[in-house]
Amino acid sequence: MTVCVAAICERGNRIVMASDTQIGDDALSADTPVSKFLSFKNWTIMFAGKLGDSRAVVKAIRSAVEGSSSTVDDVAMMHIATRAYKSRSAEMASFPVLSPHNLSHDQFEKDGKKRFTPSEHARITREISQLGWSFDAQLLVCGWGQYEPTLFTLDQKGPIPRDAEGFAAIGTGEMAAATMMMYASKNALNSFHIDTNLWIGLIYTAGAKFFAERTDGVGKNTNIRIATRGMEQVFSLSSDDIETLRHLWNTRMQPGSAANNTQDEVAEMLRDRIPRQT
Repeated sequence: MTVCVAAICERGNRIVMASDTQIGDDALSADTPVSKFLSFKNWTIMFAGKLGDSRAVVKAIRSAVEGSSSTVDDVAMMHIATRAYKSRSAEMASFPVLSPHNLSHDQFEKDGKKRFTPSEHARITREISQLGWSFDAQLLVCGWGQYEPTLFTLDQKGPIPRDAEGFAAIGTGEMAAATMMMYASKNALNSFHIDTNLWIGLIYTAGAKFFAERTDGVGKNTNIRIATRGMEQVFSLSSDDIETLRHLWNTRMQPGSAANNTQDEVAEMLRDRIPRQT
């Protein structure tokens, strides 16, 4: 369920992010007040998949980043996120297998070959690996390290850098949102973060979320945030702002011209409230 989408704009100085608030499982779902953003130290992580799995990974990443004595650059952030994902996935998958033996996954990795016969150790390892595929956390990580803006996704397949295209989406609405962002790239710019201004970036990122609502499991409730290079504070659009964006998107969307027709109105609405880059 869900959709999260982010795009770099203003020559890498801003990142626009949008998500729904839908949560659910195979049987039930609901639009809730749940926020799918967590911002800290010039980084923001958005998450999809199983809420418990994703939040466990996000909390581990935040703890590692906030505990670092040095600036966490793009390489370090990808390493921290990947390590946290592997650790939480293994911990949660191993619990039903190892708890009868009163062992944690770390203890099993350290002493397992001493405590179990080779065949038992192989069997337990295989069971943990099989259960690991039920772990469903999808992350979209964006922010700034020392120099350039960073954008990457992370799931069971590993981390995938998205800096080159300048946008990314996750969740069940990923395909629809990415399709709209590709359309934006074709019509508005060659590389999203090089040429587009904040207002066009905001219109298309919000539009990608609105378009993704056609996908099963994506809710209508919308959160939109804007991050700025060098500032830990992330600006959140109000519900009235978002409804104005939705109205502009629904009534003025024309191929190749929607952003140009509406950016002045969006700028007028938000220019005096969005923090300026220092």
